[in-house]
Amino acid sequence: MAKYLLVVGAQKAATTSIFSYLAAHPEVAACKVKEPHFFLPPDYPVRKHFRYGVDSVSRYLDLFPADSQKLRVEGSATYFHEPGTAEKIADVLGESKIVISLRDPIDRLVSWYSMAKLRQWIPHDQSFADYVAAMASDPAPMCDRKHHYRALQHGLYAEALEEYFSVFGRERVFLHKVVKGSYDNLAVMRAIARFSGISTSFYDDFDFKREYSARAFKAPILGPIYEYLKPVAKKILGISEERSSLAVWARKVVSKVLMKPAERPVMDEATHEFLRNFYADDVHRSGVLLGEALPWAGRY
Repeated sequence: MAKYLLVVGAQKAATTSIFSYLAAHPEVAACKVKEPHFFLPPDYPVRKHFRYGVDSVSRYLDLFPADSQKLRVEGSATYFHEPGTAEKIADVLGESKIVISLRDPIDRLVSWYSMAKLRQWIPHDQSFADYVAAMASDPAPMCDRKHHYRALQHGLYAEALEEYFSVFGRERVFLHKVVKGSYDNLAVMRAIARFSGISTSFYDDFDFKREYSARAFKAPILGPIYEYLKPVAKKILGISEERSSLAVWARKVVSKVLMKPAERPVMDEATHEFLRNFYADDVHRSGVLLGEALPWAGRY
C-alpha cells in the first residue's frame, strides 16, 4: 500500500522549499500538481483541481506517479488553516504522515502581504497598515472572506496544531520552526527524511536553491498583463505540470525580465504593537501545547 507524506502549512513558512526538496528525492513520488487543494471545502476561494466530497478520490490519487513503492508527497499549505482538513486527510490516506512548518506570525504576514501585492490580489497602493486594518475590522466570518484577506488569522496556530495532533498523534506529525537567520536546509531535510522513512544521504551533496524570494513587478501594470497572458502562454508552450523543467524555465525568465526584488513593507509602530497583542496569547498557547516556547516568543 502506498505511503503518503503531506506538507500542510503554514503558508509562507518555507513549505514550497520543503516540498521541492522532497520532490527531488529518488525515493519520492511527488504530486504532479503543486497545491492541488483537494481536501479543502468545495467553495474554498482558491483554484481547484478536484475537491473532497465532490470528486472521486481516484482522481486525486491519479495526480501521483503510479509507483506505489515510493513515498507519495503532496504540499498544500492551505490545509493547515482550514478546520476539519486533518480528518479528511486521515479518512482518505489513512496512516499518512504530516509536516507542519511554522514561522513568526508577524514575519509570515509581512511575507504574505508582499506576495499578495505581487499576485495583484490586493491593490498595489494598499499599505501594510491598511491591509492589516482591513482584515482586523472585517465583520465577515472567515468562510465568507476572500482567501487573501484571511492572512491575519492564519497566523494563529494553536487550534490547527491541536487538530492535527488529535487526528494523527504527535508521532506522525513533524514540526519545523523557521527561525530568521539560522535556517539550516541540510539539517532540516535530513530530519524530515528520517521522519519520512527515506534515505538521508541524498541531501548530503544536494544543491539547496531557494524556491521563493520576495519579488515585485518593475511596474504595477505588468502584474495584470502577466496574469492575463499566463494561461495563454502555458497553452502555447504546452506546460501541463507546474514542476516541469519548462515551467521552471518560464518562471525564471519572467522573474528576470519583468520583476525586481521586493522592498520590505514599512510597518509603523502602531501596527506592530497591534500585531504583537493580536498574536501574543496564541504564541503562548502554542508553546504550552508543544511543551516549549516558540523561538519568537520573546517578541510577544
